[in-house]
Amino acid sequence: MNIKPLFSTLLFAAMFLIFGCKQGDNKSSATDESASLTKLVNDWNNAHNSKDVAVLASLYNESVDYYGRAKDKNDCIDSKLSEFKKHKDYYQQIDGDIKCEKITDTEYKCLFLKRVTYNNKTKNYPSYLVFAKQGDKWFITAESDRVTDKNISKSNDKNTSAETEYTSDVDASSDSRVQSSGDGYSRIGSQYWMTTNLNVNRFRNGDIIPQAYSIEEWLNAGHEERPVWCYYEFKNENGYKYGKLYNWYAVNDIRGLAPNGWHVPSDAEWNSLSNNLGGDNQSGYSLKDNYGWYNDGNGNNESGFAGLPGGCIHDDGRFSSIGKGSSWWTSSTRNGAEAFSRHLHYKDDEMHKANYNMSSGFSVRCVRN
Repeated sequence: MNIKPLFSTLLFAAMFLIFGCKQGDNKSSATDESASLTKLVNDWNNAHNSKDVAVLASLYNESVDYYGRAKDKNDCIDSKLSEFKKHKDYYQQIDGDIKCEKITDTEYKCLFLKRVTYNNKTKNYPSYLVFAKQGDKWFITAESDRVTDKNISKSNDKNTSAETEYTSDVDASSDSRVQSSGDGYSRIGSQYWMTTNLNVNRFRNGDIIPQAYSIEEWLNAGHEERPVWCYYEFKNENGYKYGKLYNWYAVNDIRGLAPNGWHVPSDAEWNSLSNNLGGDNQSGYSLKDNYGWYNDGNGNNESGFAGLPGGCIHDDGRFSSIGKGSSWWTSSTRNGAEAFSRHLHYKDDEMHKANYNMSSGFSVRCVRN
Protein backbone atom coordinates (compact mmCIF):
# COMPACT_ATOMS: atom_id res chain seq x y z
CA MET A 1 0.00 0.00 0.00
CA ASN A 2 1.35 3.44 -0.99
CA ILE A 3 0.96 5.64 2.08
CA LYS A 4 2.38 8.82 0.49
CA PRO A 5 -0.92 10.00 -1.08
CA LEU A 6 -2.75 9.17 2.11
CA PHE A 7 -0.19 11.08 4.19
CA SER A 8 -0.39 14.09 1.87
CA THR A 9 -4.15 14.10 2.09
CA LEU A 10 -4.13 13.94 5.87
CA LEU A 11 -1.49 16.68 6.09
CA PHE A 12 -3.53 18.97 3.81
CA ALA A 13 -6.68 18.32 5.83
CA ALA A 14 -4.87 19.12 9.08
CA MET A 15 -3.47 22.36 7.66
CA PHE A 16 -6.90 23.30 6.39
CA LEU A 17 -8.45 22.71 9.77
CA ILE A 18 -5.73 24.70 11.57
CA PHE A 19 -5.90 27.58 9.10
CA GLY A 20 -9.68 27.53 9.06
CA CYS A 21 -9.83 27.62 12.83
CA LYS A 22 -7.36 30.49 12.92
CA GLN A 23 -9.38 32.45 10.39
CA GLY A 24 -12.54 31.67 12.33
CA ASP A 25 -10.92 32.82 15.53
CA ASN A 26 -9.87 36.11 13.90
CA LYS A 27 -13.36 36.71 12.57
CA SER A 28 -14.86 35.85 15.92
CA SER A 29 -12.41 38.18 17.68
CA ALA A 30 -13.20 41.05 15.30
CA THR A 31 -16.92 40.45 15.77
CA ASP A 32 -16.53 40.49 19.54
CA GLU A 33 -14.53 43.74 19.39
CA SER A 34 -17.15 45.38 17.16
CA ALA A 35 -19.92 44.33 19.52
CA SER A 36 -18.03 45.72 22.53
CA LEU A 37 -17.28 49.00 20.77
CA THR A 38 -20.85 49.36 19.51
CA LYS A 39 -22.03 49.06 23.11
CA LEU A 40 -19.53 51.74 24.20
CA VAL A 41 -20.74 54.10 21.47
CA ASN A 42 -24.31 53.61 22.64
CA ASP A 43 -23.22 54.16 26.25
CA TRP A 44 -21.53 57.38 25.13
CA ASN A 45 -24.69 58.48 23.33
CA ASN A 46 -26.99 57.69 26.26
CA ALA A 47 -24.70 59.50 28.71
CA HIS A 48 -25.20 62.70 26.69
CA ASN A 49 -28.96 62.45 27.01
CA SER A 50 -28.88 61.64 30.73
CA LYS A 51 -26.13 64.26 31.28
CA ASP A 52 -24.21 61.54 33.14
CA VAL A 53 -20.79 63.11 33.56
CA ALA A 54 -19.38 60.12 35.45
CA VAL A 55 -20.08 57.76 32.55
CA LEU A 56 -18.61 60.20 30.04
CA ALA A 57 -15.49 60.61 32.16
CA SER A 58 -15.05 56.83 32.29
CA LEU A 59 -15.13 56.58 28.49
CA TYR A 60 -12.50 59.17 27.54
CA ASN A 61 -8.76 58.73 27.40
CA GLU A 62 -6.64 61.15 29.44
CA SER A 63 -5.85 63.01 26.20
CA VAL A 64 -8.29 63.35 23.30
CA ASP A 65 -8.24 64.80 19.79
CA TYR A 66 -11.52 66.65 20.31
CA TYR A 67 -12.96 68.13 17.10
CA GLY A 68 -9.51 68.97 15.81
CA ARG A 69 -8.09 70.24 19.08
CA ALA A 70 -5.88 68.41 21.59
CA LYS A 71 -7.63 68.34 24.96
CA ASP A 72 -7.38 66.45 28.20
CA LYS A 73 -10.30 64.50 29.63
CA ASN A 74 -11.46 67.27 31.96
CA ASP A 75 -11.57 69.81 29.11
CA CYS A 76 -13.72 67.42 27.09
CA ILE A 77 -16.17 67.04 29.95
CA ASP A 78 -16.24 70.82 30.47
CA SER A 79 -17.07 71.23 26.79
CA LYS A 80 -19.95 68.80 27.14
CA LEU A 81 -21.29 70.57 30.23
CA SER A 82 -21.05 73.91 28.44
CA GLU A 83 -23.09 72.51 25.55
CA PHE A 84 -25.71 71.06 27.90
CA LYS A 85 -25.97 74.37 29.74
CA LYS A 86 -26.26 76.35 26.53
CA HIS A 87 -28.95 74.06 25.12
CA LYS A 88 -31.04 72.70 27.95
CA ASP A 89 -33.19 70.68 25.54
CA TYR A 90 -30.13 69.01 24.00
CA TYR A 91 -30.82 65.46 22.80
CA GLN A 92 -28.90 63.21 20.46
CA GLN A 93 -29.52 59.81 18.93
CA ILE A 94 -27.65 57.51 16.61
CA ASP A 95 -29.51 56.95 13.37
CA GLY A 96 -28.76 53.67 11.64
CA ASP A 97 -25.86 51.27 12.10
CA ILE A 98 -22.54 51.87 13.82
CA LYS A 99 -19.65 50.82 11.59
CA CYS A 100 -16.44 49.85 13.43
CA GLU A 101 -13.32 49.90 11.25
CA LYS A 102 -10.11 48.31 12.49
CA ILE A 103 -7.07 50.58 12.33
CA THR A 104 -4.64 48.42 14.28
CA ASP A 105 -5.03 45.51 16.70
CA THR A 106 -5.56 48.03 19.51
CA GLU A 107 -7.36 50.85 17.66
CA TYR A 108 -10.76 51.12 15.99
CA LYS A 109 -12.69 53.94 14.33
CA CYS A 110 -16.48 53.81 14.85
CA LEU A 111 -18.58 55.76 12.34
CA PHE A 112 -22.24 56.67 12.68
CA LEU A 113 -24.84 59.31 11.91
CA LYS A 114 -25.58 61.46 14.95
CA ARG A 115 -28.95 63.24 14.98
CA VAL A 116 -28.86 66.21 17.35
CA THR A 117 -31.92 68.16 18.52
CA TYR A 118 -31.97 71.48 20.38
CA ASN A 119 -33.96 74.71 20.09
CA ASN A 120 -36.69 72.59 18.46
CA LYS A 121 -34.43 71.90 15.48
CA THR A 122 -32.80 68.64 14.43
CA LYS A 123 -29.49 68.42 12.58
CA ASN A 124 -27.52 65.46 11.27
CA TYR A 125 -23.77 65.01 11.75
CA PRO A 126 -21.79 62.15 10.14
CA SER A 127 -19.70 61.47 13.24
CA TYR A 128 -17.00 59.17 14.53
CA LEU A 129 -15.19 58.07 17.68
CA VAL A 130 -11.73 56.54 17.74
CA PHE A 131 -11.09 53.97 20.46
CA ALA A 132 -7.72 52.70 21.69
CA LYS A 133 -7.29 49.64 23.88
CA GLN A 134 -5.34 49.90 27.11
CA GLY A 135 -5.08 46.59 28.93
CA ASP A 136 -8.51 45.07 28.59
CA LYS A 137 -10.41 48.36 28.29
CA TRP A 138 -11.26 50.68 25.41
CA PHE A 139 -11.04 54.48 25.71
CA ILE A 140 -12.07 57.29 23.34
CA THR A 141 -8.97 58.99 21.91
CA ALA A 142 -10.68 61.08 19.21
CA GLU A 143 -14.13 62.55 18.61
CA SER A 144 -15.30 64.59 15.64
CA ASP A 145 -17.55 64.68 12.59
CA ARG A 146 -16.93 65.07 8.87
CA VAL A 147 -18.38 68.60 8.77
CA THR A 148 -15.95 69.80 11.43
CA ASP A 149 -12.99 68.08 9.78
CA LYS A 150 -13.84 69.67 6.46
CA ASN A 151 -14.17 73.14 7.98
CA ILE A 152 -10.85 72.82 9.81
CA SER A 153 -9.18 71.71 6.60
CA LYS A 154 -10.66 74.69 4.73
CA SER A 155 -9.57 77.10 7.47
CA ASN A 156 -6.03 75.72 7.41
CA ASP A 157 -5.91 76.18 3.66
CA LYS A 158 -7.21 79.74 3.92
CA ASN A 159 -4.71 80.72 6.58
CA THR A 160 -1.64 79.84 4.51
CA SER A 161 -1.61 83.37 3.09
CA ALA A 162 -2.19 86.78 4.60
CA GLU A 163 -3.68 88.05 1.33
CA THR A 164 -6.76 86.26 0.01
CA GLU A 165 -8.17 86.27 -3.50
CA TYR A 166 -11.93 85.86 -3.90
CA THR A 167 -14.01 84.62 -6.78
CA SER A 168 -17.44 85.88 -7.79
CA ASP A 169 -18.04 82.91 -10.09
CA VAL A 170 -20.57 80.97 -8.04
CA ASP A 171 -22.92 78.15 -8.89
CA ALA A 172 -26.47 79.40 -8.35
CA SER A 173 -28.11 76.22 -9.59
CA SER A 174 -28.78 74.88 -6.09
CA ASP A 175 -31.80 76.12 -4.23
CA SER A 176 -30.69 74.84 -0.79
CA ARG A 177 -30.76 77.32 2.11
CA VAL A 178 -27.05 77.06 2.80
CA GLN A 179 -24.48 75.94 0.26
CA SER A 180 -20.81 75.92 1.25
CA SER A 181 -17.99 76.10 -1.25
CA GLY A 182 -14.25 75.65 -1.24
CA ASP A 183 -13.83 78.88 -3.22
CA GLY A 184 -14.13 81.37 -0.36
CA TYR A 185 -17.88 81.91 -0.23
CA SER A 186 -20.99 80.36 1.30
CA ARG A 187 -24.58 80.65 0.13
CA ILE A 188 -26.92 81.63 2.96
CA GLY A 189 -30.49 82.14 1.85
CA SER A 190 -30.23 84.03 -1.44
CA GLN A 191 -26.97 85.73 -0.44
CA TYR A 192 -23.38 84.69 -1.08
CA TRP A 193 -21.00 85.65 1.74
CA MET A 194 -17.23 85.47 1.88
CA THR A 195 -16.02 82.90 4.39
CA THR A 196 -12.98 84.86 5.57
CA ASN A 197 -12.46 88.45 6.66
CA LEU A 198 -11.28 90.91 4.06
CA ASN A 199 -7.49 91.13 3.91
CA VAL A 200 -6.69 93.54 1.07
CA ASN A 201 -4.28 96.48 1.19
CA ARG A 202 -5.41 98.21 -2.02
CA PHE A 203 -8.66 99.75 -3.13
CA ARG A 204 -10.44 98.27 -6.12
CA ASN A 205 -8.85 100.87 -8.42
CA GLY A 206 -5.35 99.83 -7.31
CA ASP A 207 -4.61 102.68 -4.88
CA ILE A 208 -2.79 101.71 -1.68
CA ILE A 209 -4.84 101.76 1.55
CA PRO A 210 -2.56 103.31 4.22
CA GLN A 211 -1.48 101.00 7.04
CA ALA A 212 -1.18 102.19 10.63
CA TYR A 213 1.90 100.90 12.44
CA SER A 214 1.19 102.65 15.74
CA ILE A 215 -1.66 103.98 17.85
CA GLU A 216 -0.64 107.53 16.92
CA GLU A 217 -0.96 106.79 13.21
CA TRP A 218 -4.34 105.15 13.77
CA LEU A 219 -5.67 108.10 15.79
CA ASN A 220 -4.39 110.68 13.31
CA ALA A 221 -6.15 108.95 10.40
CA GLY A 222 -9.42 108.87 12.33
CA HIS A 223 -9.13 112.51 13.37
CA GLU A 224 -8.57 113.52 9.73
CA GLU A 225 -11.26 111.11 8.49
CA ARG A 226 -8.80 109.23 6.28
CA PRO A 227 -9.01 105.52 5.41
CA VAL A 228 -6.59 103.28 7.26
CA TRP A 229 -6.10 99.66 8.29
CA CYS A 230 -4.00 97.77 10.80
CA TYR A 231 -3.43 94.31 12.20
CA TYR A 232 -4.59 93.54 15.73
CA GLU A 233 -1.93 94.99 18.06
CA PHE A 234 -0.01 95.84 14.86
CA LYS A 235 1.21 92.22 14.62
CA ASN A 236 1.37 90.65 11.17
CA GLU A 237 0.67 87.16 12.50
CA ASN A 238 -2.83 88.24 13.54
CA GLY A 239 -3.58 89.08 9.93
CA TYR A 240 -2.94 85.52 8.80
CA LYS A 241 -5.83 84.26 10.88
CA TYR A 242 -8.22 87.19 11.29
CA GLY A 243 -7.57 89.54 8.38
CA LYS A 244 -7.21 93.31 8.62
CA LEU A 245 -9.07 95.85 10.76
CA TYR A 246 -10.38 98.82 8.76
CA ASN A 247 -11.84 102.12 9.89
CA TRP A 248 -15.18 103.05 8.36
CA TYR A 249 -13.60 105.70 6.14
CA ALA A 250 -11.93 102.85 4.25
CA VAL A 251 -15.27 101.03 4.02
CA ASN A 252 -16.96 104.11 2.56
CA ASP A 253 -14.18 105.22 0.20
CA ILE A 254 -15.41 105.77 -3.37
CA ARG A 255 -12.39 103.85 -4.73
CA GLY A 256 -14.02 100.64 -3.46
CA LEU A 257 -12.82 98.43 -0.63
CA ALA A 258 -14.49 95.22 -1.80
CA PRO A 259 -13.11 93.19 -4.74
CA ASN A 260 -14.88 93.22 -8.09
CA GLY A 261 -18.27 91.53 -7.93
CA TRP A 262 -18.61 92.10 -4.15
CA HIS A 263 -19.62 94.87 -1.77
CA VAL A 264 -19.65 95.66 1.94
CA PRO A 265 -23.11 94.60 3.18
CA SER A 266 -25.63 97.14 4.40
CA ASP A 267 -27.42 96.98 7.72
CA ALA A 268 -30.44 95.49 5.92
CA GLU A 269 -28.31 92.76 4.31
CA TRP A 270 -26.91 91.78 7.70
CA ASN A 271 -30.51 91.59 8.94
CA SER A 272 -31.34 89.20 6.09
CA LEU A 273 -28.36 87.04 6.98
CA SER A 274 -29.49 86.78 10.58
CA ASN A 275 -33.13 86.09 9.66
CA ASN A 276 -32.08 83.25 7.36
CA LEU A 277 -30.40 81.60 10.35
CA GLY A 278 -33.22 81.96 12.86
CA GLY A 279 -32.89 85.59 13.98
CA ASP A 280 -30.51 87.59 16.15
CA ASN A 281 -31.12 85.49 19.27
CA GLN A 282 -29.59 82.34 17.81
CA SER A 283 -27.92 83.06 14.45
CA GLY A 284 -24.55 83.62 16.09
CA TYR A 285 -24.21 79.91 16.81
CA SER A 286 -24.45 79.11 13.10
CA LEU A 287 -22.08 81.94 12.17
CA LYS A 288 -19.30 81.22 14.65
CA ASP A 289 -16.66 78.74 13.64
CA ASN A 290 -16.49 75.51 15.60
CA TYR A 291 -13.07 76.21 17.07
CA GLY A 292 -10.97 79.16 18.21
CA TRP A 293 -13.36 80.86 20.65
CA TYR A 294 -12.48 81.48 24.29
CA ASN A 295 -13.90 79.14 26.95
CA ASP A 296 -15.45 76.85 24.32
CA GLY A 297 -17.78 79.58 23.14
CA ASN A 298 -17.66 78.06 19.67
CA GLY A 299 -20.53 77.71 17.25
CA ASN A 300 -21.25 74.89 14.82
CA ASN A 301 -20.53 76.88 11.63
CA GLU A 302 -23.53 75.30 9.95
CA SER A 303 -23.78 78.41 7.78
CA GLY A 304 -20.23 78.06 6.47
CA PHE A 305 -19.59 81.68 7.49
CA ALA A 306 -16.67 80.54 9.73
CA GLY A 307 -16.73 83.55 12.07
CA LEU A 308 -13.57 83.86 14.17
CA PRO A 309 -12.94 86.19 17.15
CA GLY A 310 -10.62 88.72 15.53
CA GLY A 311 -11.25 91.51 18.05
CA CYS A 312 -11.20 95.21 17.19
CA ILE A 313 -9.47 98.53 17.77
CA HIS A 314 -11.53 101.33 19.34
CA ASP A 315 -11.52 104.94 18.24
CA ASP A 316 -9.25 105.77 21.20
CA GLY A 317 -6.62 103.25 20.06
CA ARG A 318 -7.46 100.42 22.50
CA PHE A 319 -7.39 96.87 21.17
CA SER A 320 -9.87 94.43 22.67
CA SER A 321 -11.63 91.07 22.41
CA ILE A 322 -9.29 88.95 20.30
CA GLY A 323 -10.24 85.33 20.95
CA LYS A 324 -13.47 86.44 22.59
CA GLY A 325 -15.40 88.56 20.09
CA SER A 326 -15.72 89.57 16.46
CA SER A 327 -16.83 92.88 14.97
CA TRP A 328 -17.82 93.69 11.39
CA TRP A 329 -18.75 96.96 9.73
CA THR A 330 -21.91 97.53 7.71
CA SER A 331 -22.01 100.12 4.96
CA SER A 332 -24.89 101.92 6.74
CA THR A 333 -24.51 105.01 8.91
CA ARG A 334 -26.37 105.96 12.05
CA ASN A 335 -25.33 109.61 11.84
CA GLY A 336 -22.39 111.68 10.67
CA ALA A 337 -20.00 110.17 13.21
CA GLU A 338 -21.22 106.58 13.71
CA ALA A 339 -21.94 103.55 11.51
CA PHE A 340 -23.81 100.34 12.25
CA SER A 341 -21.92 97.13 12.98
CA ARG A 342 -22.45 93.48 13.90
CA HIS A 343 -20.78 91.53 16.70
CA LEU A 344 -20.46 87.94 17.95
CA HIS A 345 -19.29 86.99 21.45
CA TYR A 346 -18.09 83.82 23.12
CA LYS A 347 -20.63 84.17 25.96
CA ASP A 348 -23.76 83.65 23.87
CA ASP A 349 -25.18 82.57 20.51
CA GLU A 350 -26.60 85.96 19.53
CA MET A 351 -25.75 88.34 16.74
CA HIS A 352 -25.44 91.77 18.35
CA LYS A 353 -26.24 94.97 16.48
CA ALA A 354 -24.49 98.18 17.54
CA ASN A 355 -23.15 101.46 16.26
CA TYR A 356 -19.62 102.76 16.72
CA ASN A 357 -17.50 105.76 15.91
CA MET A 358 -16.26 105.63 12.34
CA SER A 359 -12.68 105.88 13.61
CA SER A 360 -12.96 102.42 15.17
CA GLY A 361 -11.32 99.47 13.42
CA PHE A 362 -13.44 96.41 12.63
CA SER A 363 -13.23 93.41 10.33
CA VAL A 364 -15.06 93.44 7.01
CA ARG A 365 -17.03 90.67 5.32
CA CYS A 366 -18.27 91.09 1.77
CA VAL A 367 -21.41 89.85 0.05
CA ARG A 368 -21.80 89.16 -3.63
CA ASN A 369 -23.38 91.84 -5.85
